Amino acid sequence: MKTWQGEAIWKDERETTTVSVSINPYGLSILKAGKEFFFTKDEFRVVEASESGYVKLEVERASLKAFVEIESAEAFQTIKEDKFDKNRKPLLSVSSWIIVGFVGIVIVVVLFFTTGANFLSSEIAKLIPVETEAEFGKAFFQQSISQANVNKDSVTTAVLKKCAKIVEGFSNGRAYAFHIVIVEDSIKNAFALPGGYIVVYRGILDLMENQDEFFGLLGHECGHVYLQHGFKRVIRSSLIALTVAMIFGDAGGISAILLDNGKALLNLAYDRSEESAADEFGFDALAKAGADTYGIVSLFEKLDKASGNLQMPAFLSTHPNPKARVKELMKKSPKKSNKKFLTDAEWQALKRK
Repeated sequence: MKTWQGEAIWKDERETTTVSVSINPYGLSILKAGKEFFFTKDEFRVVEASESGYVKLEVERASLKAFVEIESAEAFQTIKEDKFDKNRKPLLSVSSWIIVGFVGIVIVVVLFFTTGANFLSSEIAKLIPVETEAEFGKAFFQQSISQANVNKDSVTTAVLKKCAKIVEGFSNGRAYAFHIVIVEDSIKNAFALPGGYIVVYRGILDLMENQDEFFGLLGHECGHVYLQHGFKRVIRSSLIALTVAMIFGDAGGISAILLDNGKALLNLAYDRSEESAADEFGFDALAKAGADTYGIVSLFEKLDKASGNLQMPAFLSTHPNPKARVKELMKKSPKKSNKKFLTDAEWQALKRK
């Protein structure tokens, strides 16, 4: 490709002056009043070019717009051989590129705070040892029951230990040591924390007519544990909070951020996809064990009926509508089974206050 150098007339809205010009394969260099300006191929266009040797170029950058007029046959040949399109407008000005860059950054940030953070937290959760996750969950489990009226009856405790061993058999590859407690409170709710900690309130236990419903509940809650829903949420919210802290120069508050996001476990409300996944996990685990899979369905039916009371069960405030869940579970064709994990005496021990 050729290069041409020579003089030209510079015209803008403020002045008309003589400048030195260099046309090269990379763009246009202009020496004006002792200062050199370089325009890329996207910042100028050929307005007119004739074989007589007249070339008119339009340069544009931000608020700058000017015309460069050249009288030179060699300049014309350079323009022709370098194949500068006579009608080509710059795709984007410098200011436009800045806007595009800013929008791109915003898109990346948004993707991180949504899909990216979800994916990253899931991958991190898989890499963290079960023991570490369990220690994390234990700390908040102890905090959650510190003021609660936990049932400490020796027979009940023994039965719950047996239940914990049973749900440990539902493993999807991660080996958790489960801990299950009953809190003597009329709240119709239950929740699980990372590492295998499950809290069942007397209120929801009172709704149950049989152990099939109880293990339907345990299957659902241990689904949250095995699928690491709570742990992933804490990691995700911590990643976002840490990112914001570093962006705004508040990295010194990292320990407080981790603590605050850990406390969020105690007020955890899963989204519909997580609840559905936990329902399916519990259902499939019970089916694989040859147990009754209708219990989880009948439990949700009871919760739906209980929602007709003036005081809505707490379980319903943090879980999707039972009607919708029953409908989805019915698609999986639940089956009755005579297999029982507990003896009648053990089940009655759990039911006894």
